[in-house]
Amino acid sequence: MKIPKIFVRAIFLFSFLSVMLSNLNAMTWEVGFKVMDTQGNAMSILVTVYTFNTSTRNLDVYSSGYTTTSFSGFGDTQTNGAFDISDSNTPNAILGPLAAGGTYYIKIDGQYYKITYSGSGAYGDMKFQYQNGSMSLLWNNSGYYVTGPNTWSDKTITLANDFGSDRLTCYGNIHLNSVTLTNVGYSGTTQTREASTFPHTIAGEDNQYVSSYYRKWRNWDDNSTNISKTLSSAGNYNFKAIYAKQVTATVNKNYSGGYVTVNGVVANPTGYMYDDLQNNSVYSSPQGYTDGLYYELSYWTYNGSNNYSNPLQISNPTSNVTIGATFTRRPDNAGKNVHFSTTVGSPIVVYWTDNVNTNVTTYYVYRKVYKNGVWGPETLMSTLNRGVQQFQDPDYLLANYKQYDLINYDVREYFTTDGTYSYPDWNVVYGQLYSIDQNGYAAMSVNAEKPTESAISNYPNPFNPTTTINYQIPENSFVTIKVFDVVGKEVVMLVNENKSAGYYKVEFDASKLTSGVYICTISTNNFIQSRKMLLMK
Repeated sequence: MKIPKIFVRAIFLFSFLSVMLSNLNAMTWEVGFKVMDTQGNAMSILVTVYTFNTSTRNLDVYSSGYTTTSFSGFGDTQTNGAFDISDSNTPNAILGPLAAGGTYYIKIDGQYYKITYSGSGAYGDMKFQYQNGSMSLLWNNSGYYVTGPNTWSDKTITLANDFGSDRLTCYGNIHLNSVTLTNVGYSGTTQTREASTFPHTIAGEDNQYVSSYYRKWRNWDDNSTNISKTLSSAGNYNFKAIYAKQVTATVNKNYSGGYVTVNGVVANPTGYMYDDLQNNSVYSSPQGYTDGLYYELSYWTYNGSNNYSNPLQISNPTSNVTIGATFTRRPDNAGKNVHFSTTVGSPIVVYWTDNVNTNVTTYYVYRKVYKNGVWGPETLMSTLNRGVQQFQDPDYLLANYKQYDLINYDVREYFTTDGTYSYPDWNVVYGQLYSIDQNGYAAMSVNAEKPTESAISNYPNPFNPTTTINYQIPENSFVTIKVFDVVGKEVVMLVNENKSAGYYKVEFDASKLTSGVYICTISTNNFIQSRKMLLMK
């Protein structure tokens, strides 16, 4: 039976369309691979797709699979591996579908391409070929930018911790980018990063609590001290974070008022030392005024013996230490407020304020005199009970500055509880040796030396309404002393007569004058001097 031509043509067209549809179905992919050996035959090789992890700054495996050993399709569309973007319509896919958008790294053997979504159209096709160790892009009709080929280069970053004297048995944290690597010890841990992922940041962790001790950051093993370091260029790195072991120093004091620092920080009662320091310092500075007492370090007790050095230096401690601090308490001179009577020509009276600590019960008054360029011996003048608060010198009258003898007084306190005395605290004043005449009046000692220079002074100043003008002349002379107001008008003449060499005083009564500044002038044979006096009513 002869088949009509029209049916023959229909059968041929149907067959052709079936083949074409079959081939088109086989071509339904976004990314295809043509992987060949040196003879052009399809070969099996691993294809891996990576994504960039912004936290770890690592290329994480997204998907992977092996190409087949036979091609599908026809002509230049032949592939032996493929995967979809966004859907999963690819026949014989060797990788799972990729999400639309984003950035991916497609690696075959030692090379890779980077594909980055352009922002428009993610479903066109691209095709890669690999042969003889070389990867190439055959064509790209997609919404992705494709760059490459690039050589895959893994770099190693080895990080370790040195936690001090017990470093070989310690493990702790160290940071790579935003990831905390745990259980890292002296031998370290190695991380791998592809060269294109640089820079990376490494960081230590200060004050880690490791094996029952805190660890204090020091530096990296290249001596850089910043706890964070950036590895800018691609390369292999090996860094160790170095710490000091922090040990506790407990200070036991015999008195709570004692003041102690450990490495410059007050120990109350503990401080911290470090096993990398040869000069960990325990120090007691001079104590302040605490309940009227001065706390003075006598000695330290450390390692079973007494040590009298201050500061105490402890080298490279590897475990917690205990230190004893023994103090002596004595009365503190602060707040004693020693001062003197103010009337020139009258017996010197020494005044003071009792110590606030009521166990300071006794006061010893000492005196020493500076004469002919030499200090005389300390002389105990009187022993007085708490509450007296004054002592009158039986030998000296108060004199003006630079007149007669320089005299020092010390009111020495006694602390009954510990049987200790305050340290000497001398207070200076000028005094004139005197005797008591037959009428009971104080008079200048006949042995008093003549002055060596002329001078004039007054006390008090400011005054109201009277002041005593003291003057001295080293030789016989006619002496004139006048008082003027500020415009130069003479107010009063106080002295106008011959005087023998010696010391004198004259009272100036300004009760009838107004407040203000007045000028007192002395004139002798070869000396003139003026002094301002302030009257304040």
